[in-house]
Amino acid sequence: IGPKTNIPTTASADILRANAAIQQWYGEYSLPAEPYVVQAGTNLAEYGRTHGGLDAKSPIFLKNGYIVVNFNLESIREGNLAAPHLQYIHAPLMNQWMLEGFQRQVQDSYNHTFSLRDGDVVFYHADRSSRDDFSAQVPH
Repeated sequence: IGPKTNIPTTASADILRANAAIQQWYGEYSLPAEPYVVQAGTNLAEYGRTHGGLDAKSPIFLKNGYIVVNFNLESIREGNLAAPHLQYIHAPLMNQWMLEGFQRQVQDSYNHTFSLRDGDVVFYHADRSSRDDFSAQVPH
């Protein structure tokens, strides 16, 4: 949530104001257990019609790489979605991703380097399912 001590002397707010500004944001997101990912703009209905249908093994579905989840963090007052009260990226004078040291490049465990956009925070393997995390077992 942020430090309550050792706030830099160069901070624009005093210690009491900095501590009062500490926030916790909550939200949720979800992806299907087994997403079927295609290139943006793909006419999936036409592909299925011209290729004898679709199934989980159809080559049109992308299986290599990652699905990147991008968050646009905003707080909304009185349901006014058109004018967020607080936001992380499109504020007039600041970009919180930049101010908080967001890394624009990351490397996965296979030494692949990825360029990131503000808000890219979750990577899912395109060839995996959340169902892979669980298995049925019967104790004896």
